[in-house]
Amino acid sequence: MAQQEQQARQQELQMRLQFEAEQNDKDRQSHIIEAQIRAAGYGAAVDINQNAQSDYLDAMERIE
Repeated sequence: MAQQEQQARQQELQMRLQFEAEQNDKDRQSHIIEAQIRAAGYGAAVDINQNAQSDYLDAMERIE
């Protein structure tokens, strides 16, 4: 009985750690996307490749 309780606690701990790892990964991905969008905004009024579209829109298309 004690061994089953210990296994259940270990499994619960493992599940909690996996959940936290997944949430941390989602947070990292979110921060990366936010940084990409912010960086794209720095070139909002520029059209370096002269395609008649702001480079911000070009960058947003690549991010999506």
